[in-house]
Amino acid sequence: MQIITDFDYTAILALCAKYGLRVIFSLLIFFIGKWIVWRICLVIERVIQKAKLDKLISSFIVNSSKTIFLIIVIVAALANLGIDTTSFVAMLG
Repeated sequence: MQIITDFDYTAILALCAKYGLRVIFSLLIFFIGKWIVWRICLVIERVIQKAKLDKLISSFIVNSSKTIFLIIVIVAALANLGIDTTSFVAMLG
């Protein structure tokens, strides 16, 4: 019980002040980016349907573009957190 009473709350508040906004902005980047990716993929799907491409090719194009755009959004959110993303980008090629 003594550990709880001697706990330093100022250190926790300092950490929250230092990293709290970064986490909030990174979550905003992720969720807004995910919404934008969803909208872009809807547009791509509609364009492909109007072009009357094969269903297999259209699903491949939509899923590939969704994956690529989500990777970009995730790397952007991680970079905003302060994580070094150059190794991730180099690994992806």
